[in-house]
Amino acid sequence: HIDLVGGGVAGPGAEHGTAVASIIAGSEGIAPNAELFVVRVLDDEGMGNSFHVAEGIVQAVDLGVDVLNMSLGVYQDTQLLREAVRYAEAHDVIMVAAAGNDGYTQMPYPAAYQQVLSVTAVDYLGRQALFPNQSDKIDFAAPGVGVVTAKEDEGTMLFTGTSAAAPFVSGTLAAILSSDTSR
Repeated sequence: HIDLVGGGVAGPGAEHGTAVASIIAGSEGIAPNAELFVVRVLDDEGMGNSFHVAEGIVQAVDLGVDVLNMSLGVYQDTQLLREAVRYAEAHDVIMVAAAGNDGYTQMPYPAAYQQVLSVTAVDYLGRQALFPNQSDKIDFAAPGVGVVTAKEDEGTMLFTGTSAAAPFVSGTLAAILSSDTSR
């Protein structure tokens, strides 16, 4: 685990990451045998910056990740973040990011980059949720309303947002990659 913001990967504010991780590799997750590598880039309040996101991308790539889930976003495009995404792409890392929950007609970065698979949220009936950002560049839709996930300490909670939808795609990709014995 890497903590770039000083809160500890299991400290205050880790609930978001715990929920995301449980969708990917929890006992009921999409890819329960996937090996998770946690990079914390958001503080206790869920705030962060493109420097920490870019640094997290580069460190994860350097440590050999195959799929990078980014259940986060910033609305300012920066050269630093663009270069980190290019670095990941050059190392054949599949990148997945949340499309955002602000109801805007634009996506945040890194989801807005062409190299990144963007994911919006749908409800349990497959209907577009009311809160996600809208764009014709969104790549996938996945469950993102009232998803049952692990809680930070113990038990379960309901998790809503494109941050919940993105790990469904990341987990599916991880499961596919882990089943490919020709790699």
